Amino acid sequence: MPEHTTTAARRRVLRDLLGTGGLLLADALAGNSRAAGTLNAPVPLLQVAATTEALSVSFYTAVLAGATFHIGDKATAALRQILATERHHLKLLGRLGGLPGATTFSVDPQVQTDARSFIRTAQHLAHLSAQTYLAATEDLAAHREAALAGAAARLAAREAQHSAVLAQLAGLDPLAAVPPISARRATDLRAALTPYLRPGAPGTLLLTLRNG
Repeated sequence: MPEHTTTAARRRVLRDLLGTGGLLLADALAGNSRAAGTLNAPVPLLQVAATTEALSVSFYTAVLAGATFHIGDKATAALRQILATERHHLKLLGRLGGLPGATTFSVDPQVQTDARSFIRTAQHLAHLSAQTYLAATEDLAAHREAALAGAAARLAAREAQHSAVLAQLAGLDPLAAVPPISARRATDLRAALTPYLRPGAPGTLLLTLRNG
């Protein structure tokens, strides 16, 4: 993207996603806000977020296409909505410069044959995304960037909402099914993705991010 259009495009993307607070977040991620030079977390966290979103898109696409356990109409509609949201987030992050660190992943093949394994993995991915955005929230808040922190917090809330929807579909208590969300360092969050970044590992299901 040409340099003179980068800031405008990123501001437009975040405005579409988060409203006015998103404009400030776009500037911060582009290195054009008053926080530039003081924040070192948003850039690596942006890549972690993009990688997790890419994994989530690949994961939901594979399950919806190949699950052998029964998924009712209501659950199918809810999962398709989550997939659409994750795909939208991934595209937005990409337009911000947040490219995934991988486009092929591996998961337990039981996610396509066992509903409990699917729910467990889906909630872990939603939890990891929420932690990533919350880590950015806390970093921005620590630097007294209230508007930026609020924008990142709304992303975290959306991911937490996905986890709650999954719990309800599985007949679980949304509050008890998932551990409390807390921020973690970017290195910890990247490490949490490691088990999924071994495509071709024996006994795993290969997932590949598809365009569109």
